[in-house]
Amino acid sequence: MMALDVSTVEVTTSGSYHGAGGGEDADEPSLWRDPFAWYSLKSIRRPRQVFAAVWLVIFLMVGIAYVPFSNGVTPSSDYDWLIGSSKIVSRSYALKQVQEQTAMYTKVAERSVKQNEQLMHFIYESRAASGNVLHPAMIKEMLEIEMKLFTHPDFAKFCVATIANVSNCSPATQDSIVTYFYDTSMSRDASNHTAYTVTPINDPDTGAPFVDTQAGVDKRMTALMADSATASGVKLFLDRQFTAASLKSFYVQSFYFLGMPLEGYANPADRSEDQREPGDEFVVKVSDGLKEQFGLKETFDRSSFQTEAIANTNDGALKVYWSNDAVQNYEWETLSDKDLGWTILSIVAVGAYTTYHTGSVIISAASMLMTVLSIFVGYFWFRMVFQISYFQFINFLIIFVVLGIGADDVFVFMDAYHQSFGELRAEGKPATLQHRLTHTMKRAVNAIFVTSFTTAAAFLATAISPIMPLRSFGIFSALVIFSVFMVNSFVLPPLTVMYMRNLDGRSWIECFKAFTCGAMPIEPYIDPGLTLPVATDAAAAAAAAAKLQ
Repeated sequence: MMALDVSTVEVTTSGSYHGAGGGEDADEPSLWRDPFAWYSLKSIRRPRQVFAAVWLVIFLMVGIAYVPFSNGVTPSSDYDWLIGSSKIVSRSYALKQVQEQTAMYTKVAERSVKQNEQLMHFIYESRAASGNVLHPAMIKEMLEIEMKLFTHPDFAKFCVATIANVSNCSPATQDSIVTYFYDTSMSRDASNHTAYTVTPINDPDTGAPFVDTQAGVDKRMTALMADSATASGVKLFLDRQFTAASLKSFYVQSFYFLGMPLEGYANPADRSEDQREPGDEFVVKVSDGLKEQFGLKETFDRSSFQTEAIANTNDGALKVYWSNDAVQNYEWETLSDKDLGWTILSIVAVGAYTTYHTGSVIISAASMLMTVLSIFVGYFWFRMVFQISYFQFINFLIIFVVLGIGADDVFVFMDAYHQSFGELRAEGKPATLQHRLTHTMKRAVNAIFVTSFTTAAAFLATAISPIMPLRSFGIFSALVIFSVFMVNSFVLPPLTVMYMRNLDGRSWIECFKAFTCGAMPIEPYIDPGLTLPVATDAAAAAAAAAKLQ
């Protein structure tokens, strides 16, 4: 909170009030007749009290909004980014509601249902000169990569389980090309960790594993394609160029599924989002391990997935992709956090330019504080007044917009104030601090309102969107922009008065004294609008008028 000495000397020359504490004119403006003149007069008379009162209201609104804000953002759901009016979405939602209702009466075996929503998808791309991933060393590398998932100590807790014994993972949990070259089994041991076996499939003619030689790989793939029972399954994992006549594939994919319901749940629809959370956390943990294995590191401005995951083998390089809904959501949240990290740099950059433009660190710092707190004031209107409870992390991205808007508002106000001296004198009017402040408010606040209103209206237009996150973002953004306008309109007048009286044109020592609230007196402020009466400054008036033309 700024608390400055308001020592001032003003002389009345035009019949209107100019004192720091004298009587009132009969023509003193009223709030309803001339709110700008009324507020400027209050800011002239008691700038510290007005300034403190405005900030008290701001902090009160922020404090009230903090209680619901501290509860965090609205959790993501399956329908956030879907159009509710769509027949497909409506039917899907209705089906989910029916499933949740029937969940109270239906019970299935633990983890016996394969979940497409919890699918870990691997894709391998050949970087070898042959353009083929079906080489022995590459298939072995695929196995090593996928073992990061299915040999993880916690995998057996989430895999699709057999109905006969929930400790054993069902073959349905693993759809992978490696299963044509290895026999794999996973189960849960007594310590609740994953136990597994991986055994190469041998060529019955030679007794050697198929995967050990290129001839063995080709022989195995030829046999699989010749068998109608397996040919269609093989094609699921390979690209279109692969045929029985051309045993080459540029891409190979694998799928791993988790199972539901988990222990303690009746079926997959029973509190489905709560059920998925442990499995999602497990998959994200596995993804982090793969990123570490391939050296994928996040930087200040780059996602870890922007670095290629390359596995080098004796048969050439292999590029690896992996994907999962939970991994994507986690990456989105991480990138959003990184974007918000840029706000610090944005605040510093905008604050530095505001300091340069206004010539004042105090005004610049106050501007940045007003802009940041306006977001929480906007949240007060959003949550406490309009009772909108849906609030997600994306809403915070409005900070990048309001930093520019808040700085522009300050530029418009301060430029209007500095120009007011010449404009008033050109019109033959007194250019005292009170008249300048009133003139500035009438000119600047109107201009700021128009730009703020049009910008807020543009964001508010998204309120008609059927997609809830966009609707919430638009309404919140409009309220934040409105809050920036209101905060600037009420804070800048008394701030300008205190700055001009106590800091403008003074030395650093005098500025320091001004912050002591009179304990260390400074030279009284003399209004420059009174030192050069209008009638004797015709040249200045003519020059100012010429600039306005």
